[in-house]
Amino acid sequence: MGSQYSAEEIPEAAKDTYFRYASSLLNDATEQDPLMGMRASAALAVYLILLKSSKARTMTGKEPRAL
Repeated sequence: MGSQYSAEEIPEAAKDTYFRYASSLLNDATEQDPLMGMRASAALAVYLILLKSSKARTMTGKEPRAL
């Protein structure tokens, strides 16, 4: 997650290693406890949705509107 702030400083090979390791841990956790795996996947999905939204606002310079 932190590599998004200084992506040019982290080599692609290291990013790939981190991703593979995290994927392996999530897979192992899901096999051990399927409910915990579903919770972790849901939390990751929410994080990615919020990240995409905040990045979009940063790139366009627009503030969020009240609904």
